[in-house]
Amino acid sequence: MYKGWDLTALINAADAKAELATRHLWLARLMEWLRHVPDGHAGGNGHSGSQGTPLAVLRLRQMLHVLDHEAALRAQVQGLCRAFWLDIDSAAVLADFGFGSRLSLRSELASRLRQRLLPGTPETRDLAALFPLLFEPQDKAWIAALDDDTLSRLATLVAPEAAAWQDTVLNALTMLASAVRADGFSPLLRQRMESELLRDEPFRQLAGATEDFRRAVLEGAQPQVLVCANVLHAMLDRCMQAADSVAAHLQAYGVSVDIVYALDQMHRRVRRIELLMAMLLASEPRLEARTLLRHQLPRRHADALDGGDQAAGDDGRRPGRQPARGDGPAPGTGGGRRT
Repeated sequence: MYKGWDLTALINAADAKAELATRHLWLARLMEWLRHVPDGHAGGNGHSGSQGTPLAVLRLRQMLHVLDHEAALRAQVQGLCRAFWLDIDSAAVLADFGFGSRLSLRSELASRLRQRLLPGTPETRDLAALFPLLFEPQDKAWIAALDDDTLSRLATLVAPEAAAWQDTVLNALTMLASAVRADGFSPLLRQRMESELLRDEPFRQLAGATEDFRRAVLEGAQPQVLVCANVLHAMLDRCMQAADSVAAHLQAYGVSVDIVYALDQMHRRVRRIELLMAMLLASEPRLEARTLLRHQLPRRHADALDGGDQAAGDDGRRPGRQPARGDGPAPGTGGGRRT
């Protein structure tokens, strides 16, 4: 796709009035240009430039430098990015990408195989569907290497307005919490949880805690935001304690692949919720956005069941939070799982 494009031609091709698919193809070509190793470049594998800086970071800085000095070209690129955010369902990539739409592992594997064998299309308003066309698993390395200054300049160029991204993150958080709640109510898991841990109905209360946090963020009352965030964290812990109690059932009666899969999906959704909360609570959301983007990139796009960045929590729990007292290892990640 990249062959034949240089930076000047690429920037000149940015057109905010182009059709949806054309704009998305431009973004895909931009990503390929960043990864492209120029002929004769010493770092032939494209993974490192001078002083160990990834080549993609160097090329990104080059593009930003050009746009900083060419107001007309910068306006073209910013216009295309504004059109992109207006037309795309960006909450979908935060709430859906990397997760199965079904509790059954077998049916989800069949769905993933169809996605792998059939080509994707840029003619979509679903960012979860477009995401694999823009990013590759190896992008995780150079994204992690972005320095704060480059990240800030990039965000100024391409990021949506503050109110828009906040609404997107809150919508995604609500969708994820609804999925966790639905899984907790499913007979597959509920009937195998310890009844004592379900006595105060943590999954039912999760909806109210999520809505309270959403309302506090929108109202902008920081003390109340922190209070509601602590309540939501505590409710997520209680939900996961109940979910982890299924491990005792698995140990007693044997492993069900579908149950282990459902538990793993729940753990990863809760981890994603925590990442979104961290972004909403951060004084510098752009830095948290980098962590979130890395989390969106699994080792293999076709195997999004892997669930994302293992560095964000190898045991499937939320980064930066300790397991609740009495918790064992996350089911599906070692504890209680038999081979």
